[in-house]
Amino acid sequence: MNNSDCALANPHRTKLLSGGQIWLRRLSRVWSAAVILGILQFLLPGLNSAGVAKADTLNDHAIVLDSNNKIIPWMPNPTAGYGEVVANAWDYFLNRVPNDPATGVSAYFSQSYLSPDTQQVANWPHNPAGLYAMLIESALKYYAYSGDIAVMQKVEELATHHLDNGMTPSAWVWGGVPYASGDAGSLLYQGATYGDDSGSGDGRYYLEPDKIGELGYGWLLLYKFSGNSRYLDAAIHAADVLATKVRTGNSSQSPWPFRVHAQTGQIREDYCAHVVSPIELFDELIRLKLGNTADYQNARQSVWTWMMTYPMQNNVWANYFEDVPIQTDLGNINQLNPMMLARYLMEHPENDANWETHVRGLIAWVEKNFAAPQYGANAIKEQNAFPHVMGSHTSRYASINAMLYARTGDVVAKEKAYRAFNWATYMARSNGIVIDGPTVNNQWFTDGYGDYIRHFMTGLHAIPEWAPTGETHITGSSSIVKSVSYSPAEVDYITADAASTEVLRVAFVPSSVLIDGQLLSQRTDLAQPGWTFDQATGVMRVRHDDGTSVKINAANSDGLSGGGDTYEDGASESSVWTLTSVPQDSIHADASSVELGVKFKSDVNGFVTGIRFYKGGNANNGTHIGNLWTSDGNLIATAIFSSETASGWQQARFSTPVAISANTVYVASYYAPNGHYAADTGYFAENGTDNAPLHMLRDGENGGNGVYSYGPSAFPVKTWRSSNYWVDVTFSKSLALPSGSNAPATSTGINIDQVVSRDGQGAVVTPLFSTSEPNALLLAFVASDGPAVTGGQTATVSGAGLNWTLVRRTNTEAGTSEVWSAYANTGLSNVSVQSVQSNEEYDQSLTVVSISGAGGVGTSAGASSPSGAPSVYLTTTKTNAWVFGVGNDWDNAIDHTLGTAQTMMHQWVDTGMDDTFWVQRSLTRIAEANTTVTINALAPTADRWNLSAVEVVPR
Repeated sequence: MNNSDCALANPHRTKLLSGGQIWLRRLSRVWSAAVILGILQFLLPGLNSAGVAKADTLNDHAIVLDSNNKIIPWMPNPTAGYGEVVANAWDYFLNRVPNDPATGVSAYFSQSYLSPDTQQVANWPHNPAGLYAMLIESALKYYAYSGDIAVMQKVEELATHHLDNGMTPSAWVWGGVPYASGDAGSLLYQGATYGDDSGSGDGRYYLEPDKIGELGYGWLLLYKFSGNSRYLDAAIHAADVLATKVRTGNSSQSPWPFRVHAQTGQIREDYCAHVVSPIELFDELIRLKLGNTADYQNARQSVWTWMMTYPMQNNVWANYFEDVPIQTDLGNINQLNPMMLARYLMEHPENDANWETHVRGLIAWVEKNFAAPQYGANAIKEQNAFPHVMGSHTSRYASINAMLYARTGDVVAKEKAYRAFNWATYMARSNGIVIDGPTVNNQWFTDGYGDYIRHFMTGLHAIPEWAPTGETHITGSSSIVKSVSYSPAEVDYITADAASTEVLRVAFVPSSVLIDGQLLSQRTDLAQPGWTFDQATGVMRVRHDDGTSVKINAANSDGLSGGGDTYEDGASESSVWTLTSVPQDSIHADASSVELGVKFKSDVNGFVTGIRFYKGGNANNGTHIGNLWTSDGNLIATAIFSSETASGWQQARFSTPVAISANTVYVASYYAPNGHYAADTGYFAENGTDNAPLHMLRDGENGGNGVYSYGPSAFPVKTWRSSNYWVDVTFSKSLALPSGSNAPATSTGINIDQVVSRDGQGAVVTPLFSTSEPNALLLAFVASDGPAVTGGQTATVSGAGLNWTLVRRTNTEAGTSEVWSAYANTGLSNVSVQSVQSNEEYDQSLTVVSISGAGGVGTSAGASSPSGAPSVYLTTTKTNAWVFGVGNDWDNAIDHTLGTAQTMMHQWVDTGMDDTFWVQRSLTRIAEANTTVTINALAPTADRWNLSAVEVVPR
């Protein structure tokens, strides 16, 4: 809802409070805070400046001190403290927030805070725009850290609710932008009537321009994560309005007012020093080349100049908090504004040549004005008008110091960060309830969740060794992590940007990193793309400049790479060269990246179980990859070498042994990223080398032997003077599964193994998924928006290392509905599938279904119509077949009611583009062949649609 039916509200004459009056923000907290402080001061004369008694408890936690009498986390395992408070907070927020009695839905939709002890709502003006922006940041960082998609689903729900229920009417002076505040107990946000006179909660139809930038930037981040164009449109419009409304600032007037009437443009308060969020919104749209970038650049420069000229010089960091009454002067300074600017400067030092001087100055100013030392930590107060130490502000201060340490190596800053984070953990209870501060004891959704979690995550990005030991996490990324999957020996993730750097703490020793399937080199630093690993701390850093799909593999404890069943040979395993075979030239001077190989054959059928190569010394370093090829260059198997010795024979075993045919030539090779390989020229000129049944070929038997290829890993075809590069295989005539392993079971019919979906704009990539067994049929169902012409949109499916075939494309009406298929001979692990449109920037939905027991695709059919209920039919070709369908409705975003004996597998009601995309199937398998099966919907009946159907037949 955009409140377009709202009548003009007469601006109220506000009651101005002089700077000398005593008042506290969050009126309902005033009395509780005053009572607490009064009682403590009466009973405990030694109460320190921050309001913590010498009773050595905080938030009912017994304070734990180290040998230096400085605070450490209260948990039984302090080293896991930061991760624990964040996980508990999210668990509470997702699962245990009570409903607001006034609305019947979770209280964060309509309330700003609760009582932590009774869980009753406070009925104080709500602050949704700032809250939701903070939660979006916290969720994005925590999703990358944990892989818990529920946090992203929750913040998308909140962000969409604000778009539907918290926007100004488009025709108003400040039109189509979010309100910052709302009435307590209301799901509609349009400023809080509580503040019609005082300004607390802004007042009805008043907004805060800085929150337009803050939530606008949050929407932009959500667009990068999900591809949902509605978020992008909202972000661009927010930037457009801010760019249009920017004005010349001075010492008493900021580039935008703090509070302004949305309909009339009447200014209620002139000054707000929180301008960094609009700058972030402008910056990212400019970088992505989205929207009116020239206008954004001009506005940004004007705002930047004002910020550096005035608050950076005079420290008038006034106004941010929504429930503060109107002020007659600029004396109510706070710590949020300068600290968020300090964070921006360290994230973008390229924008300020004096960033370090400025950051240190901002930290010192906050310490002077808001720090209250407690147990070796600087606990941080909120603002002059509410001088209480609080967890969110202390964790913000901690994160800034952590970033300064990461940037400069300043160990004093690291210590400040550590103690402040430790203090902030005490605001969190073990049940996930997080209070704002010990002298106030309220449970704000901003201070306890949105603005608390994100700073711990920022701190772990800066100092990843503070993440829990023995666990694997992405602690931070310079991009958005769109998809992530964790397993004990592997991390797979996809970033929004092709160029980004991730920081991890891992519980394994990594052996390789692949970017879009290409090997990334291990390095000692990240001056170039590559990865580093510190085994002492478990900290890993990955820089990739040209790719979004990242796969990190661990080294197995036995030094072999790969997964799946480990096979034992029924006979004996053999190679051509023994462990005592040594090259004459074991370390060649050539330092180029090169693939090196040998042609070989076997007298009998058998299995190649792995690749061997001779390593002359540490100069032949980096990650080595072993490959097995057919003689015409088809790659059959790959293994990564790990746990290598300094020299001698190295071996990598394939995850599954490869069957080879007798008297057939194959090529075994390995990739040496830094050269310095073994090479003996003339070795194969007159003789091959035999160890029956294996034979390394003599020159002339099948072209030259001793093959190589410079550059990235590739099929080696060149030869040089019959050189032997000392590559070998491990071979077995027969194989037996070890005890306890299971051979593939005989199929008992078609079964759905995995279903993954991704909705978004432009090219979309599914979440990572794995199949439960080999020999699976994969179907990709694509439903896409497109131009309003016949055949105006098509899609191409790829990914998971498979060859995809188009089964059915139906695009007579606008958009397209398509079915693609692929067959996976082996089990898939943490793979993704992509759909790319011929006309990009339209919305599309991709669903991939993995099916076991399938013999393949049978018949298919398609239908389209400018109106009427969607329907298509086909006639089955085999018994016990299953029928699936995929459709797109170009006209409306509306739930589709399916016909009888069918079920919906996935549906995206795309309200942003007024489209619907869906995948359905027959409820059960069709028992008889030659049965006519209808795939249809009963409603709607007046929209344009395309619908494709496909039969899956059993083996």
